[in-house]
Amino acid sequence: MYKSSDKLCRIKIILIIFSVMSLLFLLGCQQVSMLMDKTFPSWIKEYVSEDPELLWAYENGYFLEEPIVEEKDGLKMTIWALLSDDVLTQVLVSVESIEDEYPVPGYARITDIDEKPIEHYISKSAAQTIHGTVSTEYILSPALGEHKLTVKLGSREIEFEYFILGKQLQFNNEELAKFNTSHKIDKNIDVSNGSMSINKVIYTPSMVYVNITNSGAERIDNIFGLENDLYIMADGKKLQGVIRQGGDYGDDIPYYLAFPRPKKAEDVKIIIPALTYKKNVDFTFSKSDIGTTKTLEGTDLTLRDWRVAEEGLELDILHGDGNLYEIIDWEIPNTEVKSIDVYGSDLRINKDDEHLMIYHFPTARNSSEWETADSVTITSVKVLQEGPWTIDLPPIENVQSAKSPETAQNHSYDTMKDAVEAVISQEGKEMYFEGGTFTYNAKEPYDNGKPSYHILFSVGEVQENQVTSKAYTVGNEITSSEEQKLIRSPEAHEMIKNAEMNKILETYEDRTHFVVDLAKKEGRDLADDAFSMGYSLDGLYNGVWFYVFFNG
Repeated sequence: MYKSSDKLCRIKIILIIFSVMSLLFLLGCQQVSMLMDKTFPSWIKEYVSEDPELLWAYENGYFLEEPIVEEKDGLKMTIWALLSDDVLTQVLVSVESIEDEYPVPGYARITDIDEKPIEHYISKSAAQTIHGTVSTEYILSPALGEHKLTVKLGSREIEFEYFILGKQLQFNNEELAKFNTSHKIDKNIDVSNGSMSINKVIYTPSMVYVNITNSGAERIDNIFGLENDLYIMADGKKLQGVIRQGGDYGDDIPYYLAFPRPKKAEDVKIIIPALTYKKNVDFTFSKSDIGTTKTLEGTDLTLRDWRVAEEGLELDILHGDGNLYEIIDWEIPNTEVKSIDVYGSDLRINKDDEHLMIYHFPTARNSSEWETADSVTITSVKVLQEGPWTIDLPPIENVQSAKSPETAQNHSYDTMKDAVEAVISQEGKEMYFEGGTFTYNAKEPYDNGKPSYHILFSVGEVQENQVTSKAYTVGNEITSSEEQKLIRSPEAHEMIKNAEMNKILETYEDRTHFVVDLAKKEGRDLADDAFSMGYSLDGLYNGVWFYVFFNG
């Protein structure tokens, strides 16, 4: 932070106190609402702004020029985008109820590709709002070229589901694939009873995709084992991934882990702290063993309780520390009765809590003989094998823009005053400056001292203690958000209207570099930290103080 000694700070305090929170709200700490066209409902905008793949595609002109709308039986399905490259084929779709209010009794799915049925319907993410449901449906992409898929609208009734209409879409995934960079890796990680292969890594404009094949070895991905899951280190920053698959990802079926892409990174590595593998065992607990501790794969197991509950047999087993990761298969000794569906409930809230598991043998899905059994045998388990294993990846270069140099507009907005005057000139009406941020989205504009500006204006007069406001982004082009309302008294608005805006703007000096240099003296490089993690660096006046913060 930097404290200004300028005599006009008191006026700036009046301006900022009514605007800074609204400005940050409008920017959404991501400055994305200003980039959205007015035709987008706010709930769709919010969803898109939280997904880096959707946001990049929208900003670079890859959404549908006109959304596709289909209606039937009181439901409206709107397809906003079909995005396909050499990794994923995604459809952004919303479903609204025309007649009934929330909850929405409908959904959308990709049901076939090139007239071949899809076995597993997968949503990358979904959000249910008071307006409707919006989701991103996806499949792993087919080979590059021309394809067609079908999106169907489904209706949920009380006792069953069914599709009521379908829309076939044609697409070519070569266009978006040209922005991706694929690197062959072909590294095998061997464990005692299996292996995992890192096949390739694909850098897209917004994500890093790691293609993986399991051959008897698997990642550790449960809630209490995340520190042991595969991750990426990019210039010292840890990136966590999420799975993208075409259905099951069992042995010999490739799948992806998707990570947020840093804007640039030189030292990039995959780190695998540990893996698991399946092992056959012969380990028995009897009713008489209640209170007894036995050891399996270096792990103490204590049988705490044995009971027949309403749904079937239940065993309480306390797990100690060790290499036993998961119990897979059970059987009743000296019989042909094997477990069909046994599941364990982990009672821990925190990782360091006592690791007590309840194993359920539901009679509805297993033989009733489990209820009368005097002993049970564990026949296979997953065993933990610790690494770590490290795989070097190619550097991540700056993202290639989808916009040609011919379409980019040069600007000479060297100060906040220049940017404000450009907006007022474009709009051609009286507007009142409320506040703004100096934003550096990457290292290059930061090094060159060329920020973009995010500016809040108020327009018109106060009505019912509210005034209309509008936010603008000024960079290579000028874009704006939808109008919003700020709470404002007539007296406060008169003070802002009567303020000498030009004099105030002449004092609106960009102090971002000054604050960053102060932080360097304390041992931290704020610019390097922000850009290496894919954040922007923003400078903002709030009264007599100048703040610098990360925005991601």
